[in-house]
Amino acid sequence: MLAINLLWVSAQDKTGAFIYVKNLLDNLFSLDNTTTYLIIVRARDYHYFNATYSQPPRIQVAINDIRVNITRHPLRALVKFWYKLRHNERKIEQIIAAELTELAQRKNVKKMFFPTQVIYPRGLVGIEHYVTVLDLQHEYLPENFSAKELAHRRDNLDYICQTAHHLFAISEYTKKTLLEKYQLPENKITVTPLAPHETNAKAESIDLPSKYLFYPAALWSHKNHRLIIEVLNKLRLAHPDLHVVFSGLIKKVSIKKELDELVKKYDLVNQVHFLGLVSDEVLEYLYRQATLMIFPSLFEGFGMPILEAYRHNLPVVAARNSSITEVAGDATLLCETNNVQEFTEAIKTLLENNELRKSLIPKMQSRLAFFSWQKTAKLTLQQLTQ
Repeated sequence: MLAINLLWVSAQDKTGAFIYVKNLLDNLFSLDNTTTYLIIVRARDYHYFNATYSQPPRIQVAINDIRVNITRHPLRALVKFWYKLRHNERKIEQIIAAELTELAQRKNVKKMFFPTQVIYPRGLVGIEHYVTVLDLQHEYLPENFSAKELAHRRDNLDYICQTAHHLFAISEYTKKTLLEKYQLPENKITVTPLAPHETNAKAESIDLPSKYLFYPAALWSHKNHRLIIEVLNKLRLAHPDLHVVFSGLIKKVSIKKELDELVKKYDLVNQVHFLGLVSDEVLEYLYRQATLMIFPSLFEGFGMPILEAYRHNLPVVAARNSSITEVAGDATLLCETNNVQEFTEAIKTLLENNELRKSLIPKMQSRLAFFSWQKTAKLTLQQLTQ
């Protein structure tokens, strides 16, 4: 039996990590008809993963959560609660490690897959660890993290690289950064690139202007939403009817406040739209109706929205850095990172040159052919089942 540890992913927080897990598991279970799987989740996610994957019977879902301990092991729940009150997370982790080790022995689990760049709990006995590494942003943009978070991320990656039997990197760039920072043997890392999110969602229309730049990204510092507002301000005379639409979780209220102030400063309140997290149906509509997608991120482990745009034949202007160039290929107009003027000129060119827009479409479709979730699942499965 092969265990998949999802204690650090939630179906309620549908950011990039969840989308990766969902598409990977869908294809993994479709490709593999022989392996028995044990999915380990928290209580909050049991209903979703059990309803989605508990058929056929070779896929089981188990809960590890203090709420389950309360009814099944009340003394253990009391001990966990006591350590929680004392902020002793290490003791709680040791208890969970003992629980999962016992579960693994009972279920004859020899391998455990951690798809979200965290081995939790540490201290599992007799189990090979397989871990997906999404990115090493903290090593290249440390200013985006508090000293505590930076130390935590470095400690986490150190432990992963020392402990894991094998690593999966979501891009060649992520593999390159792992090799640079940790001097790992190259054959310890398999590149398993991502692909556009698989969905059957039908577009659900919402009231939006007819001409807008689209950016689907949670509000994190490295996503660089500010540049887009600066670009819109520079384009306002030549294209007064142009708007900007942002979708994605508002992860930091302070960033949203800063952006709101910038929008007010430039008198763009009626032209900048923050939609927050939207449904798959609305997201489909946003991609279909957008004029361009702008992707000014300062750092990406992959850059899936670029492929989502390609799937909709939506032209993209993006920053030239990290994995973005690898994913975009020759089908995107790439600009120097943080260069507002270069982004402005590239967008203006695409807005005014229909022939250029058309010429990018076959390049987008050609680039898309390199990526599929089935390929990702197959590469992952080869290592997990060796």
